[in-house]
Amino acid sequence: MREMMFDFKVLWQKPWRWPTVVVILGMLFLARLGFWQLDRLAERRAENEILAEQLASEVIVVTGETTWPADLERWENRIVVAEGEFDLAEQRVWTQQRQGQSLGVRLLAPLRVAEGKAILVDRGWLPAIYVEENSWSEFDVTGTVVVTGYLQMTQPPRQAQVISDERQVEWYRVDVEAIEAQLPYELAPMYVWQRPDSVPETGFPQRGEPDVSLSEGNHLSYALQWFSFSLILGIGYIVYVGQQVRRESVSESI
Repeated sequence: MREMMFDFKVLWQKPWRWPTVVVILGMLFLARLGFWQLDRLAERRAENEILAEQLASEVIVVTGETTWPADLERWENRIVVAEGEFDLAEQRVWTQQRQGQSLGVRLLAPLRVAEGKAILVDRGWLPAIYVEENSWSEFDVTGTVVVTGYLQMTQPPRQAQVISDERQVEWYRVDVEAIEAQLPYELAPMYVWQRPDSVPETGFPQRGEPDVSLSEGNHLSYALQWFSFSLILGIGYIVYVGQQVRRESVSESI
C-alpha cells in the first residue's frame, strides 16, 4: 500500500522542480481556455435572451412617419411590415452570397413607403448568372406590395471612406448610408430581410430565414474538453514522475 502512495514533495525536488513548474503553467493555461469558453457561453446566452425578446416583440409597421431609435440594435431581428411600391429602376445586388453550396447574389430594392422615403429590402437570392442588371426584369413586382421580414443592421465599412453618389450596382455589403447617397430619396437606417412567406414563391428570388438561431453553440463542450486536457496533463505528469521515482528506487536497492 505504501508503494502505491505518491509523495508530492518529490515534485519540488531535483530534477523535477522546473518540469513541475512548466506542467503547472500548462495546466493553468488549458484551464484558462476552458474558462474563456464558459465566458463565451455566458455571452451567447445573453445574446440569445436579447434575440428571443426581439423575435417576440410586437411587429413594427414601417411608414413614412416611423421614428427610428437612436440605438438601432434594439430593433435588429424584429419582424417588420411595410407597404409600398418597389423602385425597380434602383435595384442593386449584394454579391458573393451563398445559398447552400451555390454562389450568387441577393437582390436589393428600395420600397417606397411615402413621398421621399423608402426602406431597402433584401428580396432574396439569385444564382450568379443574374448578376447583370438587365437580367432582373423577370423578377419585377409592380404595384403596391406588402413586405414582411426581419429588420437588419446596415453594414458600413470598417474604415471611413468617401461616399460616392455615382450609381453602383454591385455591393459587397449592405451599406444603407452609401446606397442612400445614390438615390433621390431618403432610406430608413435599417434594411429588411424579406421572409419566405411574405410573397408566394414559385422560383427566384429564393428566400430563407436570416441567422436567428438561439443555439448555444459548442462552448460548453469545448470548455469541458479544455478542463479535461488540463487534468490529463497533471495526472499524466504525476503518473510519469511516480514511475520514474520507483524505477530509481529499484535501481538503488539492487
